[in-house]
Amino acid sequence: KEPPHTMKETEQNRVQRIVAVLKDLGNYHTYENSELEIEVITTKLLKWPLDKLLPVLDLFRLFLLHPRSEKLFSGLDSGLGYLTLLCQVVRSTQSDVIVTLVLKVLANMFYQISCKNSIMKYTDMVLEALESQGVNQRPKDTLRAALAAFVFNISTGITNFTSDIVLEKIFSFINNTLPSEGNADNVLKYLIAYGNTITKCHSALEYAQNAGIKNVIQQIQTQNPQADECKNDLLKFLA
Repeated sequence: KEPPHTMKETEQNRVQRIVAVLKDLGNYHTYENSELEIEVITTKLLKWPLDKLLPVLDLFRLFLLHPRSEKLFSGLDSGLGYLTLLCQVVRSTQSDVIVTLVLKVLANMFYQISCKNSIMKYTDMVLEALESQGVNQRPKDTLRAALAAFVFNISTGITNFTSDIVLEKIFSFINNTLPSEGNADNVLKYLIAYGNTITKCHSALEYAQNAGIKNVIQQIQTQNPQADECKNDLLKFLA
């Protein structure tokens, strides 16, 4: 009996078709995925064991750049199942390489509208999964850079319709992450993320003040002029 994750020849052909399309820049935007091709990724590949998951995550990361990926996140649950799978991956591994790739997958969800709406809707769930595994305290440079980029992307999607739960989680997550961040570029991204969140949503300022971000910012040692300027602007705004 074949293992449950074994791919049939027809499924292998569908994966090869997707890879060929993603490589063919000339016809990239005219490609129409078949339902069966999409299902190979979503119902088969993303459920592979962790030790086989790296190439799958990389393929999914590239697929999310394609306009047709919107279909995955346009249903009533806004693709909750796929984000739940990614959170399960984070909770199931201590591999910095896998978690970094998951973060790059999540970052690519900001390229298409329905994908972006989905990640913004479930931001609190994703950040909770990351924080529960101590991802924001791990020392790996590539992981910390991917995390800072992801949080920065989240801040660009903030609107007046962003839920209170998401606002609270963003401030809490940055508060718990920024003090241990030693990379100047990452510090700048987190400071800008604070600023984006505060200025893009009318109710965010109150949450920012309640979360004590002013105290966090005051203690941060910035290491470049841009971060210095951003820090000073934030402190004036919060005064």
